Amino acid sequence: MEIKEYSDCYAIELHRNVKQRQQVDTDKGISIEFGFRNNKPKLTAILFDKSLYTPEDIYDWRIDHEIRFIPTKRTNIKIPEIDFWLDPIFNNYIVCCYRTPCSEIFSNVLKEKEKDH
Repeated sequence: MEIKEYSDCYAIELHRNVKQRQQVDTDKGISIEFGFRNNKPKLTAILFDKSLYTPEDIYDWRIDHEIRFIPTKRTNIKIPEIDFWLDPIFNNYIVCCYRTPCSEIFSNVLKEKEKDH
């Protein structure tokens, strides 16, 4: 895994051959960049705010985390423990999970969030 340095962020760059690139910012100093290949979302990069993360932090984060795209119509699937997720974009939740065994049903997590609001 190569971490690239830019003026305001560090980046882990992944898939390049995608269409309709989009970038979504989180409140954790992380931006998720993705595009589409064969009408399916593909992660293209994870960007980390330089003022909040060092390359060592990013390396540790990447060992512990993964990004998943979960279609809004298929939320009844098991996933690992969730760190955070973003509201649906292009009919997909962007979910940041810990790299642990799958234990939670995502639709149950969504229902719990609705109860809290």
